[in-house]
Amino acid sequence: MKKKVMVHRDGTMASLGRDHHYDLMFCWRLKQGIKKNVDLHRLWQYVRYFWFNHLREHLSEEENLLFGRIHDELSTRGYQEHNQIRRQIRKIFYQQQREKEAYLKLIDLLMAHIHYEEDVLFPHLENILPAQFLAEVSHPIADLHQQSVHDDYADVFW
Repeated sequence: MKKKVMVHRDGTMASLGRDHHYDLMFCWRLKQGIKKNVDLHRLWQYVRYFWFNHLREHLSEEENLLFGRIHDELSTRGYQEHNQIRRQIRKIFYQQQREKEAYLKLIDLLMAHIHYEEDVLFPHLENILPAQFLAEVSHPIADLHQQSVHDDYADVFW
């Protein structure tokens, strides 16, 4: 099995990478809830909380500040994966899916996307975007990340 090497990042991508830590914790918590047979309505409430307090803004931030600058296959895949995540969340929210599979699919989509960004897309963007642009965009990203994500969700079901 290939050992995963963590990449150290400064500036622009570092803030987004820190967000991915919270996204992975979100996935872990959902998995724990499913494993413990927590009522799916409680998971639904947590997905809503995390979406409106973190994930929705995180996806938009990546798209607006980074993906929109480059129109290539890798960035297009990033957009497409964001849209898949949004569609799955809408299914959970609005169709009120009460099946474990809906949550498991969201976990799979989000985890696969995070690994894609960390392993492929972010290094690609760091290599092709001008250093001056990355320096300029790091300020708005840093401003948006002045405070770390506070996942202070009250129902600790995990």
